[in-house]
Amino acid sequence: MRCIQCVSLMFLLAGISLTTGCGSGTSPEGPVHDTAQQTLSSTQELKDLLSSVSQSGILGSGVAGVRNTLDGLKASNPALADGLLKDLERLEKAEADGRPSEVMQIAKSMAGKL
Repeated sequence: MRCIQCVSLMFLLAGISLTTGCGSGTSPEGPVHDTAQQTLSSTQELKDLLSSVSQSGILGSGVAGVRNTLDGLKASNPALADGLLKDLERLEKAEADGRPSEVMQIAKSMAGKL
């Protein structure tokens, strides 16, 4: 009788582990988003994001939205978009190198150009 209970418990645990799967599409920080499609809706929204980065020194996943928005800006103002894309490369490098004060300075400069 005891053996049947052990086998039943094993099947129950196996069923639970199969139904929970490997994850729910969220990270400890929140839901996982596809940043390839992320675009900010206006240059004011871009400016607001850059102003926030200039205060925090952290760009994070917002970089995808910045890049996509600047790519879209090329149609109406290619010179401004190209200059800001070069600044964005410097911004990404500064963040990757762990230089938050430089990130803040570059983001502030970019926001001022908008």
